Amino acid sequence: MAGIGFVLRRLTRRDDLSGALQAFTAAAAITSGPWLLTVLAIAGSGLGTALAASPPEYQSFRVILSYDFCFSLVLTAPATTLASRLVADQLFAGRVDEIVPTFLATLAFALALQMPLALLFWFVPIDLPWPDAAAAVACYAALVALWVTTAFLSVLRDFGFVLLCFVSGMAVASVGSLWVGQGFGAAGMLAWFAIGIALVGFAGAGRLVARFPYGALEFRALAEAARRNRVLLLIGLLSAAAPWADKWVMWFGPSSERLSSGLHHAPAYDSAMFLSYLAMVPGSAAFFVIAETGFFLSYRRFFDEVLSGATLSRIESQRGELCARIADAGVSLILLQGIVTVTIQLAGPSLVQAGLLTTMQYPIFRFGVLGAQFHLLLNCLLVVMSYLDLRADQVACALLFLVLNACLTAGLLPLGFGWDGYGYFLAGLLAFLFAAGLTASRCRDLIYIAFIRNNASLRDTRR
Repeated sequence: MAGIGFVLRRLTRRDDLSGALQAFTAAAAITSGPWLLTVLAIAGSGLGTALAASPPEYQSFRVILSYDFCFSLVLTAPATTLASRLVADQLFAGRVDEIVPTFLATLAFALALQMPLALLFWFVPIDLPWPDAAAAVACYAALVALWVTTAFLSVLRDFGFVLLCFVSGMAVASVGSLWVGQGFGAAGMLAWFAIGIALVGFAGAGRLVARFPYGALEFRALAEAARRNRVLLLIGLLSAAAPWADKWVMWFGPSSERLSSGLHHAPAYDSAMFLSYLAMVPGSAAFFVIAETGFFLSYRRFFDEVLSGATLSRIESQRGELCARIADAGVSLILLQGIVTVTIQLAGPSLVQAGLLTTMQYPIFRFGVLGAQFHLLLNCLLVVMSYLDLRADQVACALLFLVLNACLTAGLLPLGFGWDGYGYFLAGLLAFLFAAGLTASRCRDLIYIAFIRNNASLRDTRR
């Protein structure tokens, strides 16, 4: 966020439609680039079944891809969460020569920790032909590199390049894998998909190395930062795992299927839910613009007053302005996302007619769109908590969403297929209400939090 904010503020100050459109496009590219890649790759892969060598080969490709996306995203999230905070600190302090070493060290750590697990998983318990297993491992490695690279792309401030990377990589990965599948089956499709993903990662990494000066890798510094910020690692893990909890339950539910390789999946549920996540893209981009323009400026003014030793009345005035910004942003986002949700709900029958959904998937999709609305609002509140350094609150909200999403989905399974997706919706709603109440309470106590609770010197004294 520290990198993109300057550009977004310049675009929004132009006060014309072109500037606003560019700001929202840039925000969408940063916030939803890998997200769109995930959703379109998994939800849209069913459209190419006729191009595959055989339905079983294509089904195997799709399920392996889902597992790779899921676990690479969840297990890489702690590293990217920590790295994002480090890069923000480095940009704020003007230490741009540390960005590339931090990126390379993060990438090396992520691959070193996860690749043994990927090799063990795909070659030992899962009964796949060795070419398929090797391609699955290659795809996993490419995805890990993609998630790490994406966390650093905002500092480039070159959003045309970022957008081009994702579009080109998606085209190569999706179209090429379907074409290769005619002759090489699941292994060929996975290998080609990995090539497309790797192109995005290599292009982003190359641009970072070319743009910024850099010194030696600081593995010890990254390890020390991880030790000091263990809560950030937990926040990243919980936040990434929570949206997948209902999928994990459904993969072993009554409507799930088991491949001959031993992999479980729920094809109807997965496609409908991934497609419903696209409803979150407009709201995500809008919030990013809001957070990095008006909200960020109010945030800086409040803490500038705190750090400069201003009078209590001035600090209280800035606290009121900051809290008003948060409330205004929340109302705007609720209205925008409500319009998006209603529009998509009305368009649901058209999606069925177009073949994007089956009649069996339509009820799941409707619940998914409703759940996505509250999931988005919850994510936005987590970002606000991150700004205010309310790490314990972030852990509580993410953990609540994770537990509710898993438990409610499992608890509603006996009621039948018509209730699939309702657990995700209820979990998002309840977690959002909890986070909203918590945020409102923290806004009232913000001066105490700034001076006492988050005061590093007082924390050290208490220890």
